[in-house]
Amino acid sequence: MDFLNNLFLGIPLNQWLLALGIFAAVFFGLQALERFVFRRIIATFQGTGTDLADLADKLVKRTNLLTVFVLAIYICIITLPLGAQIKDIIKTATIVVLLIQVGIWGNVVLDFLIFQRFTISGQDEGTLQTTRNALRMIAKFVLWAIILLLVLENITGIETNTLLASLGVAGVAVALAVQNILGDLFSSLSIAIDKPFVIGDTIQIDGFQGTVERVGIKSTRLRSTTGEELVFANSDLLRGRLRNYRQIGDRQIVFNLAIDFNTPYASLKSLGQCVQQAVEMNENTKFDYAHFKSIGDYAYLYECSYTAVAHDGDQFIALRQAINLELVRQLEQAGIKLAYPTRTLILDREQKI
Repeated sequence: MDFLNNLFLGIPLNQWLLALGIFAAVFFGLQALERFVFRRIIATFQGTGTDLADLADKLVKRTNLLTVFVLAIYICIITLPLGAQIKDIIKTATIVVLLIQVGIWGNVVLDFLIFQRFTISGQDEGTLQTTRNALRMIAKFVLWAIILLLVLENITGIETNTLLASLGVAGVAVALAVQNILGDLFSSLSIAIDKPFVIGDTIQIDGFQGTVERVGIKSTRLRSTTGEELVFANSDLLRGRLRNYRQIGDRQIVFNLAIDFNTPYASLKSLGQCVQQAVEMNENTKFDYAHFKSIGDYAYLYECSYTAVAHDGDQFIALRQAINLELVRQLEQAGIKLAYPTRTLILDREQKI
């Protein structure tokens, strides 16, 4: 057994084997302890009506195996007579890995807390999702900013207060350079709080129309009616004049009819009844009026109006089409013809000598 006293990197082989045994015991022991603790938590809260069991399960799944490995390496290394510099490097690396793991766990906890806080029965899911997304992004930004400061403090050895002070002046210059990005960031928060639109709404801005699919930190993405993705900066959305079609309640539709001059008087009087019957065939519409507005250059001009209750854009389009088709049928039955622009030219064939 003398070979155990052989030196490897200046350390006897038996100490290396002891350290390896400690590494294996710690590595597998931590994994077993982790599973045992979280399983106990899951078993405790299972069936209690809370989501803590689900939270514990997610924390287990988001525990990185590398974290356990690095922690086991650190405990193993401190048992060896290595130099102080090497131990400090390993200690710093271990702390950095642990801080990153804490950040990963923090993400899970933040998602859980925000989802619990903003899940209200009876409230629109699109509104809740928009608010959750904005708060989640801001909370995670703050969390990882703190993690980054702690990592820098451990790597560089500079205290956090000194680091913040040194970053203060540079932060002003950076803020000026990225003011557009910061403007979009605060605009996303404004969208989450004020809710001019939420995910699932159909909106129109600057002539572009689409359904909101995602509200991000810097931009909002819409899916247009023709299929392409539209991307708008959040600040542009708040500065522009925005139409939200989902917020429409009762829609008033006004349209004009041009009736041929050859239409008999009795048919002209029955036109209002034709429009009313076409509108009232649907229970979600209400007939308003059909007035003989004026005598035009080439036709009798009628102005008609009805009110439709259709919050969904697709539903409104289908409803308007059904009314138009029925109106054409009613006019055909009444013998009323629509006019089209015409011009009559009278030629004088007589020539004066």
